[in-house]
Amino acid sequence: PPTLVFPTPAANAVLIGDFGIPVNFVIKAVSRNAGDEVHIIMSSDGAREDTPPPPSDRVVVGPEQPTQAQSITGSIVLVYNPTTRSYTFTPSTADAGKMYSVCFMGKIQGKEGLAGQTRLQCVFIMVPTTRPIYAAGSEANNTEISTNVGCSVQFSVTSGKNDTSVAYTLLVTPVASYYAPMGSSAA
Repeated sequence: PPTLVFPTPAANAVLIGDFGIPVNFVIKAVSRNAGDEVHIIMSSDGAREDTPPPPSDRVVVGPEQPTQAQSITGSIVLVYNPTTRSYTFTPSTADAGKMYSVCFMGKIQGKEGLAGQTRLQCVFIMVPTTRPIYAAGSEANNTEISTNVGCSVQFSVTSGKNDTSVAYTLLVTPVASYYAPMGSSAA
């Protein structure tokens, strides 16, 4: 059967995507029999239900690229052994927090079954969630702020962008409150 070789990412490799920056990799398949014609087949399914393939509108799968070889007459010919194929996915902010899978295999033209193909191999593309950067002087996460009844509370939160998001919504939620009379401790 054919084999998937370098620079093909390892099976189950996790590639990290960032908004607006293409995630690229190359798949290469080869057969030990020089006369075999090897093709790279892309699966339209993800590895599992919870890891679908990336949205197709931001995916570019390159055509199979043959290898130049010298024929017995000395002329240069193109052969599909080995063959390569490129894959590119460009994440957007809509992909934040998602994991996708890209699955593929090598297949020898005209051979059926396991003798003519590699196992289906998948790589995963993880796109981290968007997180603002909190500037110096901002209250830290889980900061406790105390005040007296009837008095207002003011604090500053300044955030900066670390991705291509247009805006962030900052949510301030009181986790717990209690009443403690002056000069005593809370119960």
